[in-house]
Amino acid sequence: MASTSEGDGMDLINWYYQRRMLNAMVQNKWTEAEHFTRKLIRHRGASVGLVYNLALITLGSGRTQEAYAQLLESVETYGESLRLCRLLGDIAYLDGKRQESLQWYGKAEDEAQSPKELHLIRMRLKILSDPDWYGRVLGILSLVDQAQQAMEKEPNRAWDLYRKVVLEDP
Repeated sequence: MASTSEGDGMDLINWYYQRRMLNAMVQNKWTEAEHFTRKLIRHRGASVGLVYNLALITLGSGRTQEAYAQLLESVETYGESLRLCRLLGDIAYLDGKRQESLQWYGKAEDEAQSPKELHLIRMRLKILSDPDWYGRVLGILSLVDQAQQAMEKEPNRAWDLYRKVVLEDP
């Protein structure tokens, strides 16, 4: 049974696991984030939000296909939502799966309400609808890894690499 503080019904175990999960995610401590997310799921049960966070953590850990599978399972369990479809679209986009990405972004577009979100999704759909443009984007995406590696010791080089990517993939 979960412990609670007196009078307010707050689940301190839930709060602790959630704080640890979120702090680890912000710090890119993926093993720790996964550990506390799984503890949280065992403690309070799965939810679309926790499964989504677990997929983000899995993705952050570099296990792209596992994250994609987790998200597909989440769509089967909870149904399509903006968050799930958008992240499935993002993974497929980065993985060179043009048709899958078009499908997921199309579904995300139907769910999006924020002008910023709609703009990004529509930009991705525009890129995906032009196979030559999308091919150029795929060719330049490796610069993101190079930029991340250069961030600490060569910030100007990292900035230049990121600019090249953004010019091709706004």
